[in-house]
Amino acid sequence: MSDVNAREDGARKRRRLPLSCRTCKARKLKCDRELPCTRCVKSYRANSCVYDSRAVSTHPDNDYRHDRVSSGQGQGIETPRSLEHPNTALPNRPNQAPLQEYPGYDAQQRRITELESQVLDLQNSLTRKEYSSFTAGSGDSASKVLPHVRGSWSAFPEQDHQRAERVLLRGRDFKTKYYGSSHPSSVLRQFTELSRFMKDIVSRYPIIERVEDDLESMKKHILNRQITTKIDGTFLLALLPVRSIVDQIIETYLANFETTYRVLHVPSFRISYAEFWADPQASPEDSVVIILLLMSIAHCLPHGKESVFESSSSARRNEVIDWIQLCEEWSRQQTQKRLTLATFQIQILLFMAKRMNTIKKKRTWTVAGYLLRFTMAAGLHRDPSVIQKQTSAFDKEMRRRIWATVLELELQACLDRGMPASLEEGHWDCPPPANLHDEDLDPLAEELPPSLPTDRYTASSFLHLAYRSIQLRVYLTSLQSKIGDSLPYDQVLLLDERIMQSLSEIPNWQESDRNPITSLSSVLPQAMLKIQLHQYLPLIHRPFAHAGHPRYFYSQAAHLNSGFCVLEDFVAIQRSGNFSLALMREDVIRAALNVCHDIVQSSRQHKQAPSTSSTIRFQSYLHLLREATDILETKVLCLGQGTRTHFLMCATYALVQTVIAPENVMEYQQVAADRTIKLHYRMLAQQKHTSSIGVQGAPSNSSASIEALLNPQEEPFTMPEPVDGTTFLLDAITDTDFFGFNMDGFWDL
Repeated sequence: MSDVNAREDGARKRRRLPLSCRTCKARKLKCDRELPCTRCVKSYRANSCVYDSRAVSTHPDNDYRHDRVSSGQGQGIETPRSLEHPNTALPNRPNQAPLQEYPGYDAQQRRITELESQVLDLQNSLTRKEYSSFTAGSGDSASKVLPHVRGSWSAFPEQDHQRAERVLLRGRDFKTKYYGSSHPSSVLRQFTELSRFMKDIVSRYPIIERVEDDLESMKKHILNRQITTKIDGTFLLALLPVRSIVDQIIETYLANFETTYRVLHVPSFRISYAEFWADPQASPEDSVVIILLLMSIAHCLPHGKESVFESSSSARRNEVIDWIQLCEEWSRQQTQKRLTLATFQIQILLFMAKRMNTIKKKRTWTVAGYLLRFTMAAGLHRDPSVIQKQTSAFDKEMRRRIWATVLELELQACLDRGMPASLEEGHWDCPPPANLHDEDLDPLAEELPPSLPTDRYTASSFLHLAYRSIQLRVYLTSLQSKIGDSLPYDQVLLLDERIMQSLSEIPNWQESDRNPITSLSSVLPQAMLKIQLHQYLPLIHRPFAHAGHPRYFYSQAAHLNSGFCVLEDFVAIQRSGNFSLALMREDVIRAALNVCHDIVQSSRQHKQAPSTSSTIRFQSYLHLLREATDILETKVLCLGQGTRTHFLMCATYALVQTVIAPENVMEYQQVAADRTIKLHYRMLAQQKHTSSIGVQGAPSNSSASIEALLNPQEEPFTMPEPVDGTTFLLDAITDTDFFGFNMDGFWDL
């Protein structure tokens, strides 16, 4: 009985009032009992710092705290939730009348409510008016929104216009280069931790610099060659290897590229290809050029054998450079008075071949603009039905395919460079390509068969579905390149919703198609449809994701998740055996930098030990970053290009590992340096010392004649002038072409 009474007395014992804020009490942390407390301010939870109302009225510092909040002071933070409404306000000080009894209190509350309602109505009205083009069934022009989208970065704490400027304009006088906010440099100039981390690696392992110098010392400048002789079909035929090799490379191209960018009608091409080998000497010259360009695109893809290198370029790439330069010169020597389908095919293939082999990378955006204007000058941007003269249904469909392909290539080139899109809505009215199998497209048919549903996969499904989001992507590409403008957060969320809606409309062909061959070939187009939408999410969310405010938690999650999804898609493509996208685009390193930056920034803001779920998620990030490093290493082994990008990826992966185990930083740095050095030694060990393979039908001195024709310019390599007023932090690396521009003066930005 005495035990029962003791328990009842203990149950009736009054609990001590909590003096800590509710956040610190829930987290079991020491609270300094300020309003807001220091811990809530540092963890960006100032607006949720609330005290128990019973404890506040008895706290000795209540007078100070109440005056501080009532006067609007307190380090510029928002008013806590408990003071936002009269019914939940903190108890008043002793001997002081309630706030509701002050003269004019009711009138002020009504005025505040009225103004809040007006602001909300104006925001909703502006949102509906300006973004109606992105709602279902809207036909308003997205380009009309652009002049109205204004804003100021000063709305975000600790951020002014200069810090928000995420573009790179470097050089002096007229020797300048400009890269916009969607270029990877925009991430690197904010990512100071990675800059210091890489500098530390190079200072600890100076052998990285020496192996770079060894490759550069053997470098031959073969890109600045002058061709002074007219190129004819006989000379082009001499460049072709034996037919068995050509057949293999052509099939590789058809399997890896004709499921996304549609340049050829495959059945028609196979017929002309067979006719070419029946009598090569009698074949049209443009047929030889098309075959050489198809080989140029696919020749450097992984082929199961060890690559051979010539200095810092693979032997296959050097061979491809000869093919591309001669085909380009042949195209330049042709008249433009009689354009054919082959004319446009050659121009597109030339552009793709240069991108695949990293040739004249700095000129990609300008060349893409020329390609777009070349097709527009021929009217391919217009609806083929407006052509007055009789045009076959086959030619009309090929015009739609060519235009859609050029539009996609040019738009991606604009985004990669951080430049605005060349077109806006209303500049073209060409319909999308039909979702048809090439076998259903008869060149002699008077009418096309009806387009298949989107859940039925065909080789044209990528272009057909990509056309649905082209207006949105054109608008977003132009938006990210606007100087000094930003979007209000509610409009960012609307754009995010529109992107997510487009992503949800992408069908899953792997589940709907039971044919294993078709299912495998659909991996690349499905992943590309996702990647080209996911790549815009970091651009619209980045200012808010890095503002460090809890209100923008969704932007932080969306920014990180978009990079994660891009890496997942690239890994899925690689596992399907297709490496074309990894060689042609820079999405891997851009997504990896975004993911790494977000992880490092998050660890800097939240210094407590990660939870079990966070650790599991972190391991998945590490796994993807490791896969991304393997993808970039494969690219280096195929082309011999991108060694610095690979080193950056190794350092990025090592830096992320230090987040979970900072005590092992030197070990991770050594692993990054070892992997970089081993790759360089592998390239040095596999240098080519023999002559190139023979070519079918070529004279015995064909290699010498090609070399004499190209007239290589043996000019010494010189570094450009550094940027005035800057110092190079990464002193060990003195010359490199990194993301399309030299790193001199880069890491201090």
